[in-house]
Amino acid sequence: MRIGRRVSVLAALLGFSVVAFCEPVPLPPGSGPVPALSEKVRVGAIVGAEQAELYRALLPPEVLDMAARGDLAFEAADVELPRPSSLTPAISPRLLDSGEIDGLPAHVEAPIFSAAASDMDPLSPAARGYRLLWNAEAIGWSQGAFSESLRISAFPSRKSEGRQLEVTFARAYPAALGSATAGSKALFRERIRFQSPSALLGLTWLSFRLPGRSDDYVWASSPVTFTVRQMAGSVRSDDMFPTGFAANDLHVWSGKIESVVPRKVDRTVVLVPVLADRVDLVRAGKEKCVSLPGNRPLVSLNAETRRYPPYPGWVPTNVRLVPRRAWRLELSSRDPYDLDAIQALYVDEETSLPVYRVAWGEDGALRKVVLGVVGFLGYENRELPWILGELVHSVSSASSLALRVTALELCSAPTPGNTLEDFDPAALSAAIDALKKGRAPDVAVAEGAPPESE
Repeated sequence: MRIGRRVSVLAALLGFSVVAFCEPVPLPPGSGPVPALSEKVRVGAIVGAEQAELYRALLPPEVLDMAARGDLAFEAADVELPRPSSLTPAISPRLLDSGEIDGLPAHVEAPIFSAAASDMDPLSPAARGYRLLWNAEAIGWSQGAFSESLRISAFPSRKSEGRQLEVTFARAYPAALGSATAGSKALFRERIRFQSPSALLGLTWLSFRLPGRSDDYVWASSPVTFTVRQMAGSVRSDDMFPTGFAANDLHVWSGKIESVVPRKVDRTVVLVPVLADRVDLVRAGKEKCVSLPGNRPLVSLNAETRRYPPYPGWVPTNVRLVPRRAWRLELSSRDPYDLDAIQALYVDEETSLPVYRVAWGEDGALRKVVLGVVGFLGYENRELPWILGELVHSVSSASSLALRVTALELCSAPTPGNTLEDFDPAALSAAIDALKKGRAPDVAVAEGAPPESE
């Protein structure tokens, strides 16, 4: 069975190269069904534990195991999706054998490197893998800065209704914002801040990621001890709280590219979780920013809709799994303290987004399975792929977390909230001082001069 894809006429008129991406997606013999949706066919195949085996060739084995034991259900369907506005790079920088980009540019457009099969075939597995990882990084990097409001639903067990947490996740690329010369300072600064429940208010993680083999700089502020302390970069693979998520889980994989080695890279076909309807952003409020205002998750869960009554509350219910070409990367860590010693990362070929991640510890035991939900942001005649939700499954505790975007902002210039001062250890200290005094922390502007950037 072959699932057709219509070539975008608009893309052809604009000169985008779509040859590598408009091939039909072949389904392995005996797999499926994956119905093509139309006006007459509105619902795909509903897949639970009894039907999971039919999709063995279309899912990562660890995801199939989740479905087979009743930890996951989904709707498999073929549906036409929006196409990213940019599919091929204009000019690509030089990629070193270490995974570093030689002469890191200040600003990039996504993708940075061609990932067409014809261009990838002559390359070594490491070169292929680094291309794919940098292309994934370029999606956020090309925006300059972004911030997300996330609703996290923690499910300690299959029967749990889920405990709710609110988190803000923000990242700024200083050079892209004109705040630093290219390659001389942090590639990005990242802040993860817990907003609720009140017991976690003040818990914040701040990371600086430097280009090259240098370790990440990480600081964490505690609302319990009222302290800010610096930690090793490897803690980004540690869970932030019991049955929690790690900083590297965000956007499916937020690890440091130069700290891993791609050992094997293969092209495959997988069912990718997607939200097919375009999400329109608006230009309002801050200049040079577009946003998705609101406070409701774009991804619905079974705990809310009860679409799949026998299944856990963490199962996404308005998401379809669509057949897509993807790359499977096997990554080994260069960091002996990284809890994710070996990882398998599945990257959607057309969007460059990581869509599945499987992690094993140093002892070879399976640690974690992550599923990402691909969405499409529309603004100013652009289509930008983005991860709008995640399911993070912890194997040892048999627990899961659902991370869902409720609001989003993309900025191409420094504005209140995404200046370097907002991503500074001094801002953490100011927020902790406010908590000590019993005031709500003023987190928009850091007090005092920022330390010298690395």
